[in-house]
Amino acid sequence: MWLDGPTAEERRVGGATRALFHEMNERALRAEDPGEQAELPPAWPRLGEIAVPTLIMIGRLDVEGVQAIDEQAASIIPGAQLSFLDGVAHLPHLEGDPATLEQIARFVASFA
Repeated sequence: MWLDGPTAEERRVGGATRALFHEMNERALRAEDPGEQAELPPAWPRLGEIAVPTLIMIGRLDVEGVQAIDEQAASIIPGAQLSFLDGVAHLPHLEGDPATLEQIARFVASFA
Protein backbone atom coordinates (compact mmCIF):
# COMPACT_ATOMS: atom_id res chain seq x y z
CA MET A 1 0.00 0.00 0.00
CA TRP A 2 2.68 2.56 0.95
CA LEU A 3 5.06 1.78 -1.88
CA ASP A 4 2.72 1.07 -4.81
CA GLY A 5 -0.31 3.00 -3.57
CA PRO A 6 -3.68 1.49 -2.68
CA THR A 7 -5.21 2.00 -6.13
CA ALA A 8 -2.13 1.33 -8.25
CA GLU A 9 -1.09 -1.92 -9.84
CA GLU A 10 0.61 -4.25 -7.37
CA ARG A 11 4.39 -4.28 -7.86
CA ARG A 12 4.22 -0.92 -9.69
CA VAL A 13 7.55 -0.22 -8.02
CA GLY A 14 10.10 -2.99 -8.38
CA GLY A 15 13.78 -3.79 -8.47
CA ALA A 16 16.21 -2.36 -5.95
CA THR A 17 13.64 0.13 -4.63
CA ARG A 18 11.19 -2.62 -3.73
CA ALA A 19 13.95 -4.69 -2.12
CA LEU A 20 15.08 -1.69 -0.04
CA PHE A 21 11.51 -1.01 1.05
CA HIS A 22 11.06 -4.63 2.16
CA GLU A 23 14.36 -4.52 4.06
CA MET A 24 13.41 -1.29 5.83
CA ASN A 25 9.93 -2.58 6.64
CA GLU A 26 11.32 -5.85 8.01
CA ARG A 27 13.69 -3.95 10.30
CA ALA A 28 10.82 -1.86 11.62
CA LEU A 29 8.64 -4.91 12.23
CA ARG A 30 11.44 -6.82 13.99
CA ALA A 31 12.68 -3.89 16.10
CA GLU A 32 12.60 -4.27 19.84
CA ASP A 33 9.83 -2.55 21.73
CA PRO A 34 11.31 0.84 22.66
CA GLY A 35 9.39 0.86 25.92
CA GLU A 36 7.10 3.54 27.22
CA GLN A 37 6.68 6.59 25.08
CA ALA A 38 6.97 10.07 26.50
CA GLU A 39 3.77 12.07 26.72
CA LEU A 40 3.94 14.72 24.04
CA PRO A 41 1.49 17.52 23.39
CA PRO A 42 -0.55 17.15 20.21
CA ALA A 43 1.29 18.54 17.19
CA TRP A 44 -1.69 19.42 15.00
CA PRO A 45 -2.75 22.50 17.01
CA ARG A 46 0.83 23.82 16.79
CA LEU A 47 1.25 23.59 13.00
CA GLY A 48 0.55 27.33 12.72
CA GLU A 49 3.69 27.96 14.78
CA ILE A 50 6.02 26.49 12.17
CA ALA A 51 8.30 29.33 11.12
CA VAL A 52 10.58 27.64 8.60
CA PRO A 53 10.10 27.09 4.87
CA THR A 54 7.90 24.05 4.37
CA LEU A 55 7.27 21.99 1.25
CA ILE A 56 4.47 19.45 1.43
CA MET A 57 4.49 16.96 -1.43
CA ILE A 58 1.54 14.67 -2.00
CA GLY A 59 1.73 11.61 -4.21
CA ARG A 60 -1.51 11.30 -6.15
CA LEU A 61 -1.37 7.50 -5.68
CA ASP A 62 -1.18 7.84 -1.88
CA VAL A 63 -4.07 6.98 0.44
CA GLU A 64 -6.88 9.54 0.06
CA GLY A 65 -7.02 10.17 3.80
CA VAL A 66 -3.31 10.94 3.89
CA GLN A 67 -3.71 13.33 0.97
CA ALA A 68 -6.53 15.15 2.77
CA ILE A 69 -4.49 15.49 5.96
CA ASP A 70 -1.50 16.80 4.02
CA GLU A 71 -3.67 19.38 2.25
CA GLN A 72 -5.03 20.56 5.60
CA ALA A 73 -1.53 20.79 7.05
CA ALA A 74 -0.43 22.92 4.09
CA SER A 75 -3.32 25.30 4.73
CA ILE A 76 -2.34 25.70 8.39
CA ILE A 77 1.46 26.01 8.13
CA PRO A 78 2.29 29.65 7.32
CA GLY A 79 3.68 30.01 3.81
CA ALA A 80 3.75 26.26 3.15
CA GLN A 81 4.15 25.23 -0.46
CA LEU A 82 1.92 22.38 -1.60
CA SER A 83 2.79 20.17 -4.54
CA PHE A 84 0.92 17.22 -6.03
CA LEU A 85 3.05 14.51 -7.62
CA ASP A 86 1.68 12.38 -10.44
CA GLY A 87 2.49 8.70 -10.68
CA VAL A 88 3.87 8.21 -7.15
CA ALA A 89 2.43 7.12 -3.80
CA HIS A 90 3.56 7.70 -0.20
CA LEU A 91 7.33 7.39 -0.73
CA PRO A 92 8.17 9.35 -3.89
CA HIS A 93 11.69 10.14 -2.68
CA LEU A 94 12.36 6.41 -2.29
CA GLU A 95 11.07 5.77 -5.80
CA GLY A 96 13.66 8.20 -7.12
CA ASP A 97 10.97 10.02 -9.10
CA PRO A 98 12.81 12.70 -11.13
CA ALA A 99 9.99 15.26 -10.74
CA THR A 100 10.01 14.77 -6.97
CA LEU A 101 13.77 15.09 -6.70
CA GLU A 102 13.77 18.19 -8.94
CA GLN A 103 11.12 19.88 -6.80
CA ILE A 104 13.04 19.14 -3.61
CA ALA A 105 16.26 20.47 -5.17
CA ARG A 106 14.53 23.66 -6.39
CA PHE A 107 12.92 24.23 -3.00
CA VAL A 108 16.20 23.83 -1.12
CA ALA A 109 18.14 25.90 -3.67
CA SER A 110 15.68 28.78 -3.30
CA PHE A 111 16.97 29.25 0.26
CA ALA A 112 20.69 28.85 -0.47
